[in-house]
Amino acid sequence: AKRLAQRAVLGALGGYRAIPFRDADRPLVATAAGTLRRVLSAERNVLDLAPLPHARTAVVGVSALPLFDARALARALDEDAVRRGDTRRFFAVEAEHARRAHDVLLGTIELARTNEPAAARQRLAVALRRAVAELPCDALLLPPILGAGGEVVTMHLERALGKPVGEVLAARSAQSERLTTKLEQALGVLDPQRLHGDATSLDRGEHHVVVHAGRHHVEARAVVLCTGRELAGGLRGGHLSLLAAEAPRGAVVVDLR
Repeated sequence: AKRLAQRAVLGALGGYRAIPFRDADRPLVATAAGTLRRVLSAERNVLDLAPLPHARTAVVGVSALPLFDARALARALDEDAVRRGDTRRFFAVEAEHARRAHDVLLGTIELARTNEPAAARQRLAVALRRAVAELPCDALLLPPILGAGGEVVTMHLERALGKPVGEVLAARSAQSERLTTKLEQALGVLDPQRLHGDATSLDRGEHHVVVHAGRHHVEARAVVLCTGRELAGGLRGGHLSLLAAEAPRGAVVVDLR
């Protein structure tokens, strides 16, 4: 029931990889902190290194992004891979892209928006091709600049270069903006009703989950419980899974902690 709920949430958001059945099949991503880590799911714009066990990955720097140091990141990722006994290797390259006569420094979100138009995507593809033209390279790892919307820029670059292309996983970036946009779109489609109450309980109805919060109750086919991190008693792991399992077919119960 928990796995079905997770898949339903990812499906509503769109643009995220499905949660794999086995932990070993989870995406392996490079973080902006210079480490490799497995994640439950990730945007498809984020480079998944799991299918590339022996890859030489080019970490691409863009001079217009002063806070993204490709050399330092490549060195940190390489050291982390060696420490883990990983055969993946990383090296830094510089791409001549997004140069402007005035105000030459850009933020990642600004550059992501700039790369959305077709002409800009083509210019980025040309810049990346030149950057790795003479180098043995299996994949390209970029800052979070692959569009502020969906996966159009990523797919264009992978077709143009014939290699996997993706972003580093960053805490504050265009990735946050994409997630916010997807959440707003998903909530708009769902037309949610927000209930607030000190005590919340769920009962199984014939076709819906009945949510009781304070003096209010509503029949729903999907329920998101925002219970916080320090919920004392009440709806916790096993209880929540039981509620989800007993919910009518098609109903989803998710706890956001």
